Amino acid sequence: MAHDWQDTYSRLAPETISVNPTAYQNFTRKALAVIAIEFQTRFPDTPVFATLGNDDSFCQDYWIQPGGQFLKTFGSLWAPLLGDAVELGAFRESFEALGVYAADLPGSPSDRLIVLNSVLWSASYCTDYFRPGAINCCNCQNLGATPGKAQFKWLETQLAQAARQKKRVWLLMHVPPGLDSYAEEKASGRSHTAELWTKEFTARFRKLTDGYRDTLRISFAGHTHMDDFRVDRAEDTPVLLHKISPAVSPIFGNNPSFQVFQRDDRTGVISNWQTHFIRLSAASTKQMHLTWGIEYDARTTYGIERVTARSIAQLFLRMKQDPRGSHATAYRRYYAVSASTLAEKDLFIYSCAVLNPTYAAYRHCLTGHGLVPPKQHDEPAQLRRDAGGLK
Repeated sequence: MAHDWQDTYSRLAPETISVNPTAYQNFTRKALAVIAIEFQTRFPDTPVFATLGNDDSFCQDYWIQPGGQFLKTFGSLWAPLLGDAVELGAFRESFEALGVYAADLPGSPSDRLIVLNSVLWSASYCTDYFRPGAINCCNCQNLGATPGKAQFKWLETQLAQAARQKKRVWLLMHVPPGLDSYAEEKASGRSHTAELWTKEFTARFRKLTDGYRDTLRISFAGHTHMDDFRVDRAEDTPVLLHKISPAVSPIFGNNPSFQVFQRDDRTGVISNWQTHFIRLSAASTKQMHLTWGIEYDARTTYGIERVTARSIAQLFLRMKQDPRGSHATAYRRYYAVSASTLAEKDLFIYSCAVLNPTYAAYRHCLTGHGLVPPKQHDEPAQLRRDAGGLK
């Protein structure tokens, strides 16, 4: 769902959510149905795997309710798009409870996809920043860390099963772990940062990924709207890559984009990707002429043959050693999908975030490059909205 979905609905609808919550829920269900129908119509023979974001809720942002009506509604609408990739009963049980499920990747019997609802691990989950207040139309409750712990137990079970079955696991989630960072105070060089997940879930996840490093292959995430990466490391060993895909929505200053990946059918390793984008600045001021084109090819641009935690970690280490080189220049240009370019002096702020999943490690990385310690925020959602100009 779009940002500020509830506020926009109450502003435009004949009756606000608090006056007629049933009409709001029915409208939201129809909007979800339109999206599902569009995907099913355009890709009738292709399973479409969805993961839930922080706005996907009948409640407010970051207030998705485990076992609530939104999960039941979304699950029933989306199940037909999954085809034979899931066992329907198991999908309904896990999705309606927590918004999670596991699927076998078509044409690749050795690969399994585990879809997480990482909003439950977010440091913004059920915080006062988005408290439902007067539009509490679904008996929204603050369940704290309980749903996140239940999801973690489910994930442990899924990974243990995959390891026994010799499966290679891909993860899909919306909110990645690690730091969300901005170079906002350009004059002083000070960065602002917040940990996207709570410390508890970050620590537990890092331990889990270390234990299943031979099972896990790659993780796909979104949320930041930018073309970025996060690398989980155990000591100095890269363990899991989170490839953050840039957004179609341009609300944080990026150009609209999506990415297409190539996979080696024998090894299951991602071998390359291309970013497709629309350059909004090229549109006519009188009439919008928007066309999709290729922004870059990863193998050509970054010189990588295998998209893994190790290869991306090595890529960013090369950037740190040669901050004016072609790889660093490309990352700074493509981070916001060619809408703007990161300043050269801010490269270390972003590369340190890629390679360091905790605030302590991130701070150490920045100070090691002679930069001032970053200002830490407890509320990552507020940091992201303020930095993006959303109020």
